[in-house]
Amino acid sequence: MIYDSIINNFEKINSFDFNLLFIFETIFIYSSVSIAADKLESSPSSISQSLNKLRTYFSDPLFIRKGQGLVPTTVAIHLHEKISNELGWLVNSLVNTSNINTRNKFTVYSLPYTAQIVLPKICALIHKLKLPYELTHISANVSLNESEDILNYRKADLIFDTKPHYGNSTVTVLYMRENIVVVCNKDHPRLDKELTQEDIRREKFTYININTQGLKHAQDIVQDYESGRHIFFSSSSVEVNAAVTETTECVSFVSESFFKKFGECFNLKSLKYEIPIEPINFYMSYNKSALSNENFLRLINLLKENIPPELK
Repeated sequence: MIYDSIINNFEKINSFDFNLLFIFETIFIYSSVSIAADKLESSPSSISQSLNKLRTYFSDPLFIRKGQGLVPTTVAIHLHEKISNELGWLVNSLVNTSNINTRNKFTVYSLPYTAQIVLPKICALIHKLKLPYELTHISANVSLNESEDILNYRKADLIFDTKPHYGNSTVTVLYMRENIVVVCNKDHPRLDKELTQEDIRREKFTYININTQGLKHAQDIVQDYESGRHIFFSSSSVEVNAAVTETTECVSFVSESFFKKFGECFNLKSLKYEIPIEPINFYMSYNKSALSNENFLRLINLLKENIPPELK
């Protein structure tokens, strides 16, 4: 009965070119026909023709041009949600049939904020043990939550994020935890050693404009604690926020490791505070199927061995 149903469905769509779905997903991920053409080693005109076929089939424009990019319609978003996991699984299955068990070049996907905290320690460990691995870091888009798509389509082998990515085909483990430090200019005229509730209402703040769960949660706690907090400047870069804090009377929230390493460079001092902010969790995610690679399995086991005992 199951096979009969599959055959019947095949007959209903036997004229549909399934390659169009891969083209659709590539356009969806990169929001650009030209980038999709480059990634698929095709021409922009060919990709545009394929997109027009999809528009005809679904009776919808699918993507609307906005500025330099394309914005998906509700139909396109719904289609992406329906096919992305299954299409990603199909890609994984096909890729894993090839002989890649000895590959030693791995791609790591994360925000720059996360990468500067996590990757130096990992690289130091690999260098110390003289392991034959080559790592490449890809910076995440700060305005999108696209990590699951990156794993599904094997754009990266490892993801480090403040958001866990749980799924049947993925593994996510808590990798490290980072405390938050309140900082200001060492020469701040009003703040000495402590940030009080009254100070929160009076002072101006920077904001880390990163669309990830852990960082947003930490900042939301502060916002809930004092809804009148005045955001003076926001950036997706913690370094830029620190530079602004150095030259203004703003208050910033940074990771403890960032303050220890760069606090003196930016002429910053830490402040005691009465806000109960939980530490930020950083998670490591990867595809289960990738463990068939002996080198990748060894790397994962090595990273797990170096997770702090209190997080295991």
